[in-house]
Amino acid sequence: MADYKTIVVLEQDLTVDYIGGALDGIRDFYKDKNVKLIITHTMLPGNEYLDHGYQHWTMMSILDNESVDGYIVLSGSYSSKLTMDELCNLLQPFSQKPIVSMSIPLNLDGALNTSISCESGYMEVVDHLVNFHGCRKFAFISANSTKSVESITRQKAFMAAIRANGIHADEVAFFDSNFTFGDSQRMIDAYIAAHDGFPFDAVVAANDRMALGCMASLSAHGVKVPDDVKVVGYDNTLSAETSTPTLSTISQDLFKQGQTVAELLYAKIYGRENEVTTTSGVKPIYRQSCGCISCDDSRHYLSRDESGELQQQLSALSGTSDLIYSGDQFNSIYILLGVLQRAGNYESIINQLPTILPSVRDVEFFALFLYQNVVEVEPDEEFLLPSRVYLSSYWSRNGKSEILDEYNSFNPKREIMPYIDGCDTGCFFMHPICYRNNQYGYMMFKFSSNNYLLYSIYMRIISNFISQGQDFSAEIHKNAELNNLNKELESQNTDLSRQSVTDELTGILNRRGFYEYGKRAVDYSVKLGRSGLILFADMNGLKNINDTYGHDMGDVAIKTQAEVLKLCFRGNDIVGRISGDEFAIVAPGMPLSIVEHFRERIAKACAELSAKNGLPITISLSIGAVEYSSQECDLEKLVSMADEAQYIEKRLFHKNDCRQ
Repeated sequence: MADYKTIVVLEQDLTVDYIGGALDGIRDFYKDKNVKLIITHTMLPGNEYLDHGYQHWTMMSILDNESVDGYIVLSGSYSSKLTMDELCNLLQPFSQKPIVSMSIPLNLDGALNTSISCESGYMEVVDHLVNFHGCRKFAFISANSTKSVESITRQKAFMAAIRANGIHADEVAFFDSNFTFGDSQRMIDAYIAAHDGFPFDAVVAANDRMALGCMASLSAHGVKVPDDVKVVGYDNTLSAETSTPTLSTISQDLFKQGQTVAELLYAKIYGRENEVTTTSGVKPIYRQSCGCISCDDSRHYLSRDESGELQQQLSALSGTSDLIYSGDQFNSIYILLGVLQRAGNYESIINQLPTILPSVRDVEFFALFLYQNVVEVEPDEEFLLPSRVYLSSYWSRNGKSEILDEYNSFNPKREIMPYIDGCDTGCFFMHPICYRNNQYGYMMFKFSSNNYLLYSIYMRIISNFISQGQDFSAEIHKNAELNNLNKELESQNTDLSRQSVTDELTGILNRRGFYEYGKRAVDYSVKLGRSGLILFADMNGLKNINDTYGHDMGDVAIKTQAEVLKLCFRGNDIVGRISGDEFAIVAPGMPLSIVEHFRERIAKACAELSAKNGLPITISLSIGAVEYSSQECDLEKLVSMADEAQYIEKRLFHKNDCRQ
């Protein structure tokens, strides 16, 4: 087994574009090192945003791990939600290992820090707006409502630049936003409505998202950027480069910062001394929104070279194909959703994943780790990490995959991911498997590119379906266990009960059993926010079989019909005989679009089983189907509607039969 180092990157939210550049730099530095890099978006303790987001914080209990050699903290991603003292308190358990913080210093013993000096960037931007573009009426959009250290530092740097250019602070309008597009847009909307206009010729924002929100509001009110107002952001995110007009901004060179923190930690792990704090500067990027580049040219920007002269530079983007997720990426999401919706229970989902992951773009490796029991966690409760975790399954694009049992367990405080041949190093993304208050385990992914938003979508989709599949399977297993317990305690009563819900001829559920178990399946499916199908199946020509070949042969035909339906539908679908040759099915998660496929499958099964069971003719079935949902979930009404749909098909069958 390779002697590699395990390094963990902690960031608050993977979907924030500010994070992407830093992660690119970190990954780039470690790409040729003997390192297992684990990236996780932790969100925040007690945070219920995005469907119980605090569940992500439970991963911290696992990441405080004997196998980890060091931590990188993207502290700027936490600064809008936590003070640095609060973050330091939360990170105290990790301080026994080397820690490097990017952007904001952490007051932890032995921690190394990188920080950004933004003073020179704001001084150049304000000087440029005043002396090159003639701006004098400034507005500044901060994120001071979040009490972020970064926001406060940027506002101070901006004010120093304003004073240096002979503008008094009283002449500047301040908007205290919260780093988001929407809040900034609403603030500018409200200001324009209250003042019947926007009397500023320059807006500087403490990040790109707020600058873009301001531009959206100005555009909606007929204020032209850059003709009427110049707008400048901060961060130089992908959004700044792809907006219309493209956004002038201040670049922190997040890629280089990522490389720097990765190098600092790597040196620290191997015992090489470093400065406690490393400081780097920023560089203004001038694009269309300040008027330096024509609005017809989205491929260039201006920045100062080493001699201090403004020079035109070519954008790193190669074209629109780099800006928008390509069709096959959207198709991957569509395929993933479709297959998982049809899979239903947990076992089906796990069996399907190795067959669908090869067609999902960018996924190179997937491993699933489960706790032996579901852990319920409330927002204000401490997560108690189970003593054992087991590797349930894994898949690798190199052809290796395996579904394992719960005996393959390990101590999650000693290792995060046990050794899997060929998957010991590289960059992995960690994501919890959770749904509402329930925690089931976690997943590890390896991706081939840097589409972090796409990664978040993949991981969230798979997490939701696995956890809901677990719930669905647990309910089924619970029912089975209760039935077994009843059997052990009262065997005679259990036999009577089974007889009361079981069809004597076919061995499947009778009418009473179907409605009892079918209603439970529909109710539970709706509770999970899922839809499904109710189907009604009736044999064509049973009377003819009875009249021609006798009722015994008719019974064989009915039993064959039951075999066909059990063969064609899934194990978690509810199949019952309502009366005579009438059968009904509850199929949770099945879309209406798949019914035609099932008709073909049923016809093929009818031909095979009719011959196998010695029937003198091949039976056929008329099928009617309707969809249930939270708005329509009355099982008896739905069965009646499916019967009506089946009757229409049967009339067509008889009509065609008469013509022949």
